[in-house]
Amino acid sequence: MPKARSKFSTPLSLLIITAVVALITLPNLTQFGLTSSEGHRVIPALEMLETNQYLVPHLFEQSYLRKPQFVPWIFAAALSIYPDPDLTPRLVSAFAFLLLCISSFLFARHWFGKRAALPAGLAAALTPLFWSPARSAEIESLHNLLTALGAWITLHLLITTNKRPIASMLALFIIALLMLLTKGPAGFPIFLALLIAAAYLNRSPKPLYRPTILIPIAFASLVFAFHWSRTLAAAPDAITQSPEAFMFEPGRLPKLLVFIPVALLTAIPTTLVLLFPWGPDARTEATEDNTLPQLHSAKLLALSILIALLIMMIAGVSNDRYAQPILAAISPLIGWLLITNLHPTRRLILRILTLGSPKILALILIILIPIFILKVDPMTKSTSGKQPALTLASDLAQLLPPGDYTLVADSMIEARPEILLYLRNQARTTNHHLVIRWTPDLPNDQLSQLARVSQSQLLALIRTDQNGNESDKLLIDKTLATGTVHEFDFALVTIQIP
Repeated sequence: MPKARSKFSTPLSLLIITAVVALITLPNLTQFGLTSSEGHRVIPALEMLETNQYLVPHLFEQSYLRKPQFVPWIFAAALSIYPDPDLTPRLVSAFAFLLLCISSFLFARHWFGKRAALPAGLAAALTPLFWSPARSAEIESLHNLLTALGAWITLHLLITTNKRPIASMLALFIIALLMLLTKGPAGFPIFLALLIAAAYLNRSPKPLYRPTILIPIAFASLVFAFHWSRTLAAAPDAITQSPEAFMFEPGRLPKLLVFIPVALLTAIPTTLVLLFPWGPDARTEATEDNTLPQLHSAKLLALSILIALLIMMIAGVSNDRYAQPILAAISPLIGWLLITNLHPTRRLILRILTLGSPKILALILIILIPIFILKVDPMTKSTSGKQPALTLASDLAQLLPPGDYTLVADSMIEARPEILLYLRNQARTTNHHLVIRWTPDLPNDQLSQLARVSQSQLLALIRTDQNGNESDKLLIDKTLATGTVHEFDFALVTIQIP
């Protein structure tokens, strides 16, 4: 291990990482309302707080189990403290990103020494792939954190000499369970990949049945299976999503074939480090510096990233977005690389790849942060349904008298549920009280029953664009207002009940 000490103390290093993360995540965080699938994550959390029903998430009174409950639980807990649906859930994602960077700092310091810690933490922070999830009320930032922690704890168990690693096994059990509660088994390829990589590098099958790893993961899977079966039994009519939706389809073959290189390119420049733990020069460097164990750890983590991506590709995953949690585990390798006394040829390669030096590249990435916040992030966030909803609420107030209304919707909830959230909230200011119900397929018999039970006028928000026209599903009485959010045209209508 190199003997030179870090120029920065641990508190100062953590302060630097926190400042960079704050620069990435906090500016203009609520400039736009919820967008994309943020509403699908936030609205169930709001309904949990309104109904005090926490086992089964609901989206406009429809049980909704496309993803497990951990994210709605976390968002609900945060919203109970500060009930701003635009800000608070995004702060949760920002905090998860901060924890990812700090965890990268801590694991790199433990494995590679103090000098490796700050570069590892900053590498996680300065990977542009993770900036958008860190600013969004989505699943990804939390899932990236949990998957990376699971990978790093597993790696620790593989390389540790502690014969009774109870604390690490308990931590792995908790993290694996939370991963399952967040996104099911989506991040589990990294566990299998680490075991395969360890077996290959050690030239032994023993890591494949390492009990300190298999037991915590098995127990976490059993607990989740029991919980999920109980959840499904409590909501037999829930909207669910099979893992097969993410697997191979013939039309996705071209994307599947380039899945690994595209995934690695999305996490540039961090993924460039995967080039360096290999070859005779790397071993010579480690031998000269007496850091062969650190090189072994670096190889194990680097190889596991590639194997995990291969496992996902074999399983039929073709969307590079789903590689994010695997790629989140790379950053400690940056710390290892930057403290390694590279031979001249490898040092030159590093200089070329980092545009002169890692410090120059870090500076360039920091300069890119305001460009991302001011230009790139708004390209997605500006498609929020907030402004169309406010316009819709204004039209509603002018066309209908104050009172109680029941509003049904289907495809618009699938497309952009936030528009109904903002519509309902804004309508309350003019004493138009909307009860919104997600009614899949908008069946007329169910609407007739709903009209009788609710004893209120029935409205519907329907899609009218060619890709999802619902106008022929209902007996439309009158069109009150129309609008567009992103690529979806919609109409607010009153409907006749047969």
